[in-house]
Amino acid sequence: MVDESVYGEDGIAHALGVQALHGLGTGRCGVFKNANDKKKCDTTADYRFDVFIYDSAGTLVGEADLLDIPSGSTASMGGTVLPSAFGVTAPNVDGDAVYMTYGDQNWGSNDQAHQCNFGKFDSGNRDGDCGFAC
Repeated sequence: MVDESVYGEDGIAHALGVQALHGLGTGRCGVFKNANDKKKCDTTADYRFDVFIYDSAGTLVGEADLLDIPSGSTASMGGTVLPSAFGVTAPNVDGDAVYMTYGDQNWGSNDQAHQCNFGKFDSGNRDGDCGFAC
């Protein structure tokens, strides 16, 4: 039997339950994002993001599904057990970088100091990941 307070009915680990079981692994965290432009999805915002944050042990510690963000605007992500807010800034146009913030850190999806690996939009979809200190 799956503990739904940790994994939910769908069997997927959810941030608060996972952190309560394992504790937050600090050091180097990672973020994986999937971005969709408004031409691909049913949204009035310019971009829609799915964001997954992992701690240094690879444990899911935050997630946001279907986070709608207008071009050039920033949204702070809820659903995380990190001690500071994690923000995502949508690009102005598809070719621009996606910007992220955590605590006093900020970086773009093209930032190699954060080991970012983002592709270009392909059929309205763009995936990528980065690392950051947590």
